[in-house]
Amino acid sequence: MSISNTTNRHYPNSSYPELPKIYLDGKKYKDEDGDVFVMIDRMYGGLFKESQSLIQVDGSTYKGHIKTVNTRHAIYKLTEDGRWFNSSGMPVICPKDLDANAKLKEVQAESKKIIEDKKYQELKIKVLGKVKKHGE
Repeated sequence: MSISNTTNRHYPNSSYPELPKIYLDGKKYKDEDGDVFVMIDRMYGGLFKESQSLIQVDGSTYKGHIKTVNTRHAIYKLTEDGRWFNSSGMPVICPKDLDANAKLKEVQAESKKIIEDKKYQELKIKVLGKVKKHGE
């Protein structure tokens, strides 16, 4: 893992809401000034799904489905594997007013449907591509 990626560094402090335990228990590093930080997953992107990306702790880009979850108070992103992110792209614990398991099942079902739809479209193109149009 490259520690040179400064955007995925998180310097723990009391003013930031609690990070998920997986990050707090992760390996601690020291920067050039001796300050301690942990590496975190971070969501980046704009208004459109195509421009969203999740850069993981190891520097790779997440390939799974990401769902937007709206609450009365905030907007969150949820991955297929159960990671939550706030609207700033920072990892957070699932909001207390949401059922984490129900939301996780929703995002997994959406992902499965997207995959099935893609396979159907590919098969449709393959089959119809072989069929000659009337009069050809």
